[in-house]
Amino acid sequence: MLIGGYVFDRVAQEGTELITEYVRTILEANKKGHEFAIVAGGGKLARDYIG
Repeated sequence: MLIGGYVFDRVAQEGTELITEYVRTILEANKKGHEFAIVAGGGKLARDYIG
């Protein structure tokens, strides 16, 4: 599953804690056998992949 980059668009509004928590959540999910990828390309790119 590919999720992602739109969260990075919110850094200016929400601060870096949002990104830290987001990345931590992804890494923990991957440890449990899920396969997530972080899309670092901005909201449009992420939405193109997500649909």
